[in-house]
Amino acid sequence: VILGEYQLVLSLIDTLVVLTVPGLDTVVSRAVSRGYEQSALAALKYKFIFGFLGSLVFIALAIYQYLFHSSIYLTLSLLAVAAFFPVHTLVNTINAYYYAKKNFSLPQFYFILTRFLVVFGLVAAIIFSNNILVIMVVYLGINALAAFLFWQRFSSTETLSGGSDPNLLGDGFKFTLARFIPELLNNVDMLAITHFLGLEALAIYVIAAKIPHAIKGFLKSIATTVFFPKFVFLNKENFI
Repeated sequence: VILGEYQLVLSLIDTLVVLTVPGLDTVVSRAVSRGYEQSALAALKYKFIFGFLGSLVFIALAIYQYLFHSSIYLTLSLLAVAAFFPVHTLVNTINAYYYAKKNFSLPQFYFILTRFLVVFGLVAAIIFSNNILVIMVVYLGINALAAFLFWQRFSSTETLSGGSDPNLLGDGFKFTLARFIPELLNNVDMLAITHFLGLEALAIYVIAAKIPHAIKGFLKSIATTVFFPKFVFLNKENFI
């Protein structure tokens, strides 16, 4: 059941992250590579503000969970997500800035460090508590702490110039809409299984699908961290 609850919350996060306008990260890479370096700060502000929309949704889900399913720990876990949600994806925007500046090593260092700490923290949480609330607080807390440290590094060492891309928000919405349906379809199976069959069935499904999902995630991370940062520097002459 714990595995099912954990995967359900992660699926909800992956689905509702669209409310933070993740397409802004793509626009930031493009804008910074063209000299609009302050687009990164503007995008961080927009994503933080829009993140509160996701917080409201998670609060509503927590109320629904408490009233109709009476799972206190899952309810509190959803409230924990609501508290951390506005900052949950900000690190992706900082990554986009560094990729556009052709600094690939720093974001990957923070990524590897964060993944190591998350795995270590989750293993400890499972061994010593086996409680979904503790597991989610550890997961969200470590990611938030890593994002804060990354932000401190970014704000203290980077001097941004060139203003902000005037089309930042509009293009951010366009890129977000383009990826909304694929992201929704990526998680709809888990949400449907939970709704119709319950958390136990979701846990079994997650175990059965773990290997292909892990392979897909690995290939996606390669495409995102290696190929896309180089792609933003290409112009139309490169394709002729």
